[in-house]
Amino acid sequence: NPMVLAKAHPDKLEEIFYRDASGRLWQDSETYLFNYFDVTNPKLADILINDFRQYYDSDGKDSYWGHVWAPSSRYIWFGQCDRGLIMDTPRAKSFPRADAIPCDVMSEIYGEFYRVLGEKALKAFPDKTLVLMAYSNYLRAPRLFSKLPPNVHMLACAGTPALVRSAAYRRDVIDIYEGWNRMMPEGRKCVPYTYDLSYNSQGLIP
Repeated sequence: NPMVLAKAHPDKLEEIFYRDASGRLWQDSETYLFNYFDVTNPKLADILINDFRQYYDSDGKDSYWGHVWAPSSRYIWFGQCDRGLIMDTPRAKSFPRADAIPCDVMSEIYGEFYRVLGEKALKAFPDKTLVLMAYSNYLRAPRLFSKLPPNVHMLACAGTPALVRSAAYRRDVIDIYEGWNRMMPEGRKCVPYTYDLSYNSQGLIP
């Protein structure tokens, strides 16, 4: 929850939230859709790791998470605000992007942040799995590197191929999963984000 995260770190809003090229800081304490995490800033990963550490060190007492979305004995997680922005700062534009494919345009930016967050999480919590999502304009796997850290578990919000009549669309969705599967450690696969089908305290893990 971006509002709760902002309340927990009022002195770190610039590190947590995205400021676009026009100077607007995408942080709002009342309206969810006016928030967007700055996934180009590795300091955001450090803040998250520290928050997870405080949660575990205090046995869950030092925490801003609610009971549903709190870290568990097996899982920690990160999810972007549901906004679909295309980041336009010089740092964001330094990443290659497939502008012709909407579900690809932010994939390299998110892929790099997921790699950095995964490496930091693996070092800090080697017994935990980091759950991340492929979604919106970062639905396809990045191409700048070949593997994510072995502690990463990917969920893809790409619909349900078995229920789609269009063979071309089904093939496209399969391509999305195959792209992420190539980045997964041996024995792990990218799986569907199933919304309320298997709602539980580990962040919708099937």
